Amino acid sequence: MEDSILTKEKKNNAGAKPYDVVMLFKILILQRYFGLSDGQVE
Repeated sequence: MEDSILTKEKKNNAGAKPYDVVMLFKILILQRYFGLSDGQVE
């Protein structure tokens, strides 16, 4: 399922590198647990 969400093929190398799916999940859990906004998480 992860492969269908994240496409590895890029037209060019511009932009930020994609985050790991597990890391994003951990960030969301911590954000919800501590009541952080998106800006505070960054």
